Amino acid sequence: MAQHRLGIIMNGVTGRMGTNQHLVRSILAIRAQGGVALRNGDRVMPDPILVGRNEEKLAQIAKAHGIARWTTKLDMALKNPDDVLFFDAATTRLRAGLLHKAIAAGKDIYCEKPIAENLKDALAVARAAKKAGVRHGVVQNTPRPVWNPDVPQPIRFFETWSEVPDSASYDNGFKAEWEMFIRHLFEGAPFKWTLLEGAKGVQLAEAGLKSWKERRWVDIPPLDV
Repeated sequence: MAQHRLGIIMNGVTGRMGTNQHLVRSILAIRAQGGVALRNGDRVMPDPILVGRNEEKLAQIAKAHGIARWTTKLDMALKNPDDVLFFDAATTRLRAGLLHKAIAAGKDIYCEKPIAENLKDALAVARAAKKAGVRHGVVQNTPRPVWNPDVPQPIRFFETWSEVPDSASYDNGFKAEWEMFIRHLFEGAPFKWTLLEGAKGVQLAEAGLKSWKERRWVDIPPLDV
């Protein structure tokens, strides 16, 4: 059994979501369990470097969780060939530009949503990733039933319920997504939530706003990168 290192540039971990869900409950939890297990018995151990603009906050988070590497210099971090994955959970306003910079540096991409402030920028990011040949994924919105006020609800929700065993332990959803994406990187496991899917989310939001503003139905055409 071999252990593989995955160097991750984690940008925006000083925010609540970045710190709690992605760093502590996902990456550090994966490290604590001995990495992500692959089908062949190997394991992948994430090795994060924390990146942000606030030096004091970065230092505090790194010290609190025993993380050796952190920096306020993103450009320097992107130059390290040993850190192959760029993750962003910082402000949406800057995300598209940061993703372009990471893609230009040859990094694989995993990021929070939305991937951009508008559809044009979202598609540009997805196309840049495709052209560069980097692998990419976007943090998933959990599925929910579709509600149509004009037809009866066909789903009988109470009939699908089951008792939850007291002895069962359920993993953090963000951590499960990280493990899925890491397996995608190392063994080619399917991961359908790409930057194109992230662009579809931006498209849907824009269509909703347009529909509200113009008081009419708005068609949502297929996207192509």
